[in-house]
Amino acid sequence: YVMYGQPSPKSSALLPDKPEYDFPKSLKANSTLCCSDSIKVSHIAWIKDEISVMSAIVEMLLCNQNGESFKLRDVGCFVRGLTYANEDVTENKAATTVIRANNLNYGNNVDKDEVVYVNKTPTTSQILRKGDIVICMANGSSSLVGKNSYYPFNDGQSTIGAFCGIYRTSYPFVKWLMQSQRYKRLVYQSLQGGNGAIANLNGDDILNMSFPLIENGKSQSIIFAI
Repeated sequence: YVMYGQPSPKSSALLPDKPEYDFPKSLKANSTLCCSDSIKVSHIAWIKDEISVMSAIVEMLLCNQNGESFKLRDVGCFVRGLTYANEDVTENKAATTVIRANNLNYGNNVDKDEVVYVNKTPTTSQILRKGDIVICMANGSSSLVGKNSYYPFNDGQSTIGAFCGIYRTSYPFVKWLMQSQRYKRLVYQSLQGGNGAIANLNGDDILNMSFPLIENGKSQSIIFAI
């Protein structure tokens, strides 16, 4: 497996506990997003519209700013998925649960239907944690590469397949950046493949994605808008 992109020393200066910049302060808006996440459970009918609205707000207020930016490597790390063979697959639900690309969908939590169980032990880093963002890193269809979902569970026995990756950060607001059109454009620009090769991304493609920092005074506007 590969784990790299531990938050760099730059991140302590870029995103300190009491930062100069408003980006980390705006993560307070995450409490609002968390409330909306709870509301989703009992209001299934408007989930899709609500996701679209949230993503549009993030796009408008976070992804279209000018000035200094940060990279995802500054605030998180990337872990590649577990490689397994056909003979490792089992029907034993007590075995390791593997999340694959079919369990992912932009703007939604990881869907644990139709998972695979394998008799193989992932590394500690490859075990999914609540708050992880699971990303499709390779697929025969380039339109599916980059799609991602938030992992809301804390089961301690699930991992991801080799064609997926984990982006791990302590800033929950990042999950909304990864639903934005800016993120999708960056995925498209980074896609590798062609000549019959499977379309794919690597960890550095994710970690090098940059997003603007919010100008001073803008965080309250974001909280109000959300």
